[in-house]
Amino acid sequence: MAAPLRPIHGPGGARSGRRGPAARAKSLLVLLRATLTLVWLGGCVFLLSKAWPVLHRPRVHRVLGRATGVVLTGFGLAVAGTAR
Repeated sequence: MAAPLRPIHGPGGARSGRRGPAARAKSLLVLLRATLTLVWLGGCVFLLSKAWPVLHRPRVHRVLGRATGVVLTGFGLAVAGTAR
């Protein structure tokens, strides 16, 4: 038989309207995390847009393709070499 479900929002429930300092702090941390994520991703997009012409040169394309192949081959060999 399954164990009974416990409430996840405390004794007042999710819609009791009571929010303590911990809930406000959690909300602020979530907002901070979302803001930092957007800033980080925006920075990545900005830098990649500036590097776009360099990354599409044929020589750079070849080097990146070879480096990716070496890394993936290395990961494959590492996985194949691990004992279960």
